[in-house]
Amino acid sequence: MKKYGLLLRQPQQKKPPRPPLPTALGFGEEEEDDVEKEISRQAAKKKSLKDFDRDEAENCSAKALDRQKRESKYIKTLMGKVEERKRQHDVIFEKNLAKERIKDDHLFADKDKFVTAAYKRKLAEQEKWMEEERLRELREEKEDVTKKSDLSDFYFNLGKNVALGAKDLLAKKQEKQDNQTEFKK
Repeated sequence: MKKYGLLLRQPQQKKPPRPPLPTALGFGEEEEDDVEKEISRQAAKKKSLKDFDRDEAENCSAKALDRQKRESKYIKTLMGKVEERKRQHDVIFEKNLAKERIKDDHLFADKDKFVTAAYKRKLAEQEKWMEEERLRELREEKEDVTKKSDLSDFYFNLGKNVALGAKDLLAKKQEKQDNQTEFKK
């Protein structure tokens, strides 16, 4: 596209001068100082590479040890919850099976019933777990703060609060033992 009017020339940008070409090996000015400088430079480079390699090896071994030592914070609690849900599921499944057996019981009334020892142990464990669950629910219901009408529990537990100067349970036990040993002497 042509431009009309007064056109000013743009100053040409000069290219930066090329650096001089290096001289071929064996043809340049060689002084003993340059050789010694080159030797010391190469030695320093090798030393720094060795240090770098050693540091990398230490870091890798430290990372590997760190991986072995680390344990997850929450996996144990999650696995406990999984076991609890599995127990709940098993109990529900067994209750459903028992209901089905009751419906079909009249068909097999004259037949003998066999129960293995492992199944008996499983039923006993389920009964024990159900009892523990019932006690836990009763305890939670008793300690429910939304159903409290007064602050008596608050003041009762205030004496146990370590932040307010109460001694923790282990310190109290230790103090009792010390008092008993002094009393016996």
